[in-house]
Amino acid sequence: FTAMNTYVSRMAKLLHQNVIIGKSQLINPANRTNNIRINKFEALHAETTNLKKLFIHSEIKLFQAELKQLIIKMEKSNFNLSSVYQYFVSLVCLCLSAVNLSENTEDIEALVNKAICDSSSYIELYKNVINVFHKYFNYLISNNCSIINKQQLLLKIDQYIIEHFTEDINTQQLAAEFNFTPSYLSKLFTEYKNISPAKYIITLRIQKAKDLLSHNHLLTIKEVAGFVGYEDPLYFSKVFKKETGISPKQFNQNV
Repeated sequence: FTAMNTYVSRMAKLLHQNVIIGKSQLINPANRTNNIRINKFEALHAETTNLKKLFIHSEIKLFQAELKQLIIKMEKSNFNLSSVYQYFVSLVCLCLSAVNLSENTEDIEALVNKAICDSSSYIELYKNVINVFHKYFNYLISNNCSIINKQQLLLKIDQYIIEHFTEDINTQQLAAEFNFTPSYLSKLFTEYKNISPAKYIITLRIQKAKDLLSHNHLLTIKEVAGFVGYEDPLYFSKVFKKETGISPKQFNQNV
């Protein structure tokens, strides 16, 4: 039993050191050389420095773009799982220490490990790692925003939605526009308006659609859908019925 545990532990270590995200490989320990491995982290020094600066200033949109380029570089350089894990644990710790945010190292390791384990491609790795950083961005934004600043920002977001709800906007785009994470923006806006940004956009669109249907009987459902921000008239009809209990055609007939 002890020998089996030792074997399993050795195989797990080999997998961790050799498997590359998104690729299947046969592992042959005999092919491993004793040469000193080049520290790949040095090749990411510029990206690491930039990410740290962007994190300090809560530049979420730019941080996301820089992280995406870094992960593309990792993919081209064939980083193994062990290197990916070590790098992102180090990066999270570096960023948190730069803004005096304390976090248990074991918790950071667990978050990074889950992000990597849930990734079958580098695209998924980016999404999962950025979610880890979103958690800490939320802490920073919450600590740095005064009550007055939050109220002013929320008023601006509210006005922005009112002015742009007929366009192709969603919570992710709003978050990028106002330098929030999507989850934190949704949380703040819901507390302020008692409605999520996504639901608020739908409410404004359906109200506008009802006004158009009431005063412009010659408009087609497709035209109304386009005017309020829906490219697909069938999807618009589905949303309209869900919100009002009747289809746009039935509403048009009743007014």
